[in-house]
This record gives sequence, structure tokens and C-alpha cells, in this order.
Amino acid sequence: MFRSTALTRRSLAIAVGQGILGGAVAAGMLGLMHSLQHAIWSSTDARWLIPLIILTGGAILAVLHHWAADEGLIEQVSDAADPVRLHRRRTAFMALRGVVAVGFGGAIGPEASLIAVMGEISALVTTRVARNEEEERLIGQTGTSASLGALYGAPTGSTMFEPDRKDKAVNLANIIAGAVGFLSFLLVHDLFSAPGATLGLQHVDLSVRDVAASAVAALFGSLLALFYIAVRGPIGALAAKSTRPWVRIMAGTVVFAAMATAVPQIRFSGHEDVGGVLELAAAGAWWALLGIALLKMVATAINLNTGWLGGDFFPLVLAGSAVGVLACSFLDLPVEAAAVAGMAAAATVGMRKPTAVFIIVVLVSGGVAIPAAIMGTAVGLIFYAITPDPAPVH
Repeated sequence: MFRSTALTRRSLAIAVGQGILGGAVAAGMLGLMHSLQHAIWSSTDARWLIPLIILTGGAILAVLHHWAADEGLIEQVSDAADPVRLHRRRTAFMALRGVVAVGFGGAIGPEASLIAVMGEISALVTTRVARNEEEERLIGQTGTSASLGALYGAPTGSTMFEPDRKDKAVNLANIIAGAVGFLSFLLVHDLFSAPGATLGLQHVDLSVRDVAASAVAALFGSLLALFYIAVRGPIGALAAKSTRPWVRIMAGTVVFAAMATAVPQIRFSGHEDVGGVLELAAAGAWWALLGIALLKMVATAINLNTGWLGGDFFPLVLAGSAVGVLACSFLDLPVEAAAVAGMAAAATVGMRKPTAVFIIVVLVSGGVAIPAAIMGTAVGLIFYAITPDPAPVH
């Protein structure tokens, strides 16, 4: 445990240094995964290739599982916080599994590979820099904070997967690392042609009536997150019954491949497809939006419980925005406000870290509808408060 109450100059230097490294790693890894996705998926739009590609990805994941067993993001973050005891070879294969899962179309975010790679780098930094156990853990924690801060565009990104800490110095170091990580990411971004995490929404001026109406979109987003929590538990329990990891991975892959073949929009993390959500809303394709949102959540639950390593924040953002804009089918509400309110509510209920979610949603949405983000977080917080904590992903 950290006992310090003030951030020393050395701790500040560690946070800044890890921030620079973490941002650069995030930019490089996102560029790598985006290039892999482009190489795999851009050659043709033929529907029959979708199951072949996904099944190939699942087979690779089943083979890689031999060297790196499944771990959820919370466990990954916890392991990365202690880089000296990190199993370096297993972590390297975890990173590779995360890259494959994202590249071959998994309905998940890229968090797993970022945490694993930064964990490896933090372990190397520790051997050169750390003077004691406290600094070892600080290097591990700030490395994770930097990489996730860069990914989410918010210095509080890593707090979604960490327990709340009372040590103000450690919290400040993590925030600094996350902020520096994002700045470092922006500087390296163009070099690697990495995709940004912003959603490309247009700024909109909201009236008091619009903000009040966005509560309906937030209600839909909250209900969607409850649906996700409800299906995630049984899917995880069913997957856990398999005693052979490769059977579990391939069974989940077969189901996911069938779903993605029927509805290709459920592939990938989703945040880059929010613009497509607004296009469907403009076309009045309300049932399509609802179907995509529900299937996206089922696909994410299947992936995370059957060996496709990643995160569920960005899928919640896409699906939350999709159900949020359903409010526009009967309310005179700007679609941007509905989308932001829906994603904020869904992520608040699903991730159960309202403060971190609010900051991230505001930043990834470009601050286009901050009052709607406040409303979405507030409504999501109500549902979060009255529902029990969900079962963890297996």
C-alpha cells in the first residue's frame, strides 16, 4: 500500500514519463490494430467472408489460449499494477490475443491489448527506475492510467477498472499520467495514422426542453445496460461449464460468426459507427437501430465470456446511442443529444463508474451536448443505485 499523502517530484516524474510512454504505446497499438482490421476486412464486402474471417480469428485465439489463459480487464489492471511479479511471457501472449480479437472483428474494445503491452513496458521501466516496492507499483499503475487515458481521451479512464483509492497522491499521479498519456497520444497519432476515439458528432445548442426530453433517451440507454447485464451473467455461466477452453472459444466464435453474418454492424468496438447510428435515425430505421443495439450487447457478452479479450465500454457507447436516438421517433429532440444521453446512461449502468463515465463521454463526444451527458449520467446513476452489482465476466 502507498503511505504517502503528497506527490513527490520523483513520483511526478514517474507519472509524466509513464504518461509519455503510455500515450505513444496507445497510438502505436491502435494504429497496428486499425491496420490489421483494414488488411483483413477491406478487400471485399462479400457477406460469405464474414464467418470465415471470424472463425479464423477464433481458431487463432484458441491456439493462443495455451500460452495465456483468460483474464478480465479488472484482473489485468490488477496484475499490471505489480510489474515486477508480472508473468512476462503470458502477458505478451495476452497482448497478442487482444490484437487478434480486435483485428478479426470482435464486438469489443481494444483495452486488453493496451493494458498488456503497457504492462510489459512498465516491467522494463521498473528494472531501471524503481527504488522500492512503492515505486514499482506506481510505475505499473501510472502506465495503465496513461494507456487508458490515451484510449478514452480522459485522464480518469483507468478508474473504471480499479477499486476506489483513498491515497490522494496515487490518485493524482494516475490522473497526471492519464492526461499526459492523452497528449502524447495526440502527438504520435498522425505518425501511426491511428483512429481517434472521438465520435465525430456535431455541436448542438440545447434548450431546457431538449435537456428534459433527453431523460427519455437516457431511460432507454439505462434499460439497454440492464439488458446487457441480464444476458451477460447467464452467457458467462453457460460458457464456464465447458472444461476445455478451446471448445468454449470456438463455440462462442461460431455463434458470434452467425450473428455477425446476419447483422454485420455488430462487429468491432462500435464507437466509429456512431455516425451510422445517426444516419439510420435520419432514415427512420427505428427497428433496425433497436435490433443492432440488442444484438451488439449479446455479441459483446458472448465475446467477453468466450475468450475474445477486450472491453465493453465502446460497445455500450454504440448501443446506448442507438437506443437513445429511438426517443427521436416520437420526440422533437436533436439526435446528437439523444445519442449522448443514451450512451452516457448505458455506460454508467454497465460500467458502474459514473464520474469516470461522464468525463469520458463528454470528451469522446467532443462536448457537443454536455447537458444531455449530465442528464444521461444522472438517470443512469439512479438505475445504478437501485440495481445490484452484476456478476463479473468469466
